[in-house]
Amino acid sequence: MVLEEGCQFLQQLCGVQVSMPKDGQYESFEAAWQFHEQQTYLSYTQLPELLESIQPEELLCYIDSFQVRFIFLKIKDQPVIFGPYCCEMMSETDCALLLHRVGLFQIPVQDMSAYRSAIPFMEQDKAFAYVDCLIRAIEPEASAYTVRTTEYQPDPENFYIQNIQEMAKRPYAELVQERYEMERRFMEYIRQGKRTEAVQCWRKLHNYVSFLKKELGETLEVARLGAAITRTLIRLAAADVGIPALLNDRYTAQSSKIIREARTIDEINREHERLIRQFCQLIHDQKQNRYSVLVQSALYYLEHEYRDALSIRELAGELGVSVQYLIERFHQETGTTPNSYLSKVRLHQAKLLLASGSLSIQEISARVGILDANYFAKLFKQEYGQTPNNYRKLHRL
Repeated sequence: MVLEEGCQFLQQLCGVQVSMPKDGQYESFEAAWQFHEQQTYLSYTQLPELLESIQPEELLCYIDSFQVRFIFLKIKDQPVIFGPYCCEMMSETDCALLLHRVGLFQIPVQDMSAYRSAIPFMEQDKAFAYVDCLIRAIEPEASAYTVRTTEYQPDPENFYIQNIQEMAKRPYAELVQERYEMERRFMEYIRQGKRTEAVQCWRKLHNYVSFLKKELGETLEVARLGAAITRTLIRLAAADVGIPALLNDRYTAQSSKIIREARTIDEINREHERLIRQFCQLIHDQKQNRYSVLVQSALYYLEHEYRDALSIRELAGELGVSVQYLIERFHQETGTTPNSYLSKVRLHQAKLLLASGSLSIQEISARVGILDANYFAKLFKQEYGQTPNNYRKLHRL
């Protein structure tokens, strides 16, 4: 049996994801399974190092601070990841106690509960048995694997589980100097597109000014003011590395709207982290030379304004280039035209609406920017090989 086929079969059999990560796939793995930065072992920077450290014929069972488990191993020198899975069910009360234990008081218990609920439940012995079956199917003559279990404990120094009152006793000038240094480091992480490091740095910055909030009051207005300062730091750092003004403005304007409408400080803090991740991903993509500034701007516009009656001529005008140049450059870098890409974005969004809601075909068509429902149905069948109604019957959640 081929390893890839074996992994797919085991995943279908037991309901737990079985992955064979390769270069370039670590970021998507992090995005799918990292709930919080305390799970540093899942970051795209540290996961390759962890996999590299696994010895032949060794199973590494990793239990993180949220009691989420993975089994890491190598079969024929190919890294394999079995997980995530959990060995215990948790009520909301259990989740609250867990968050308190690891010092994450700002995370809503409901978010933690939802994260845990989405992860399959499996007894540890059964997980090892499934992995052993995979090994035997691929390497029947393999020696017995040894099991190494590592239980992750968050580092208080890294995650700032510290006493704010003690910090407030330190000289004010010293704290200000440290805060300015932290702001400089935060902007540098943004410039480098290092999202995990940038989020962790922002968290530490947040603690450095917490003692001031004791005086100003922990209010929504104070939190919104802090969000405006964070946006400014991010925008300046992004401009330093050539992120175009159009993207800079649209990203931060969207974030500003979310902050204005936020009803809790937790919502504002979560928006901080979302914006940091969004900018770091944009900058990382640029550094990987995936797309030019022009095409990055066009992609953002098409992916966020697809509901409107978009004109490529208007888009070219906003980007300051000719229609012909935009089409040629877009095709050169993406392999498709702006109109074709826009159509795919619209149809993908329509697919999500069909699977998750009860809107009529006409309403969905209008929501994704295609005003003619018959034309929409024709495009949908060309793209996905079935009518919108048939797709809904097969994929309704």
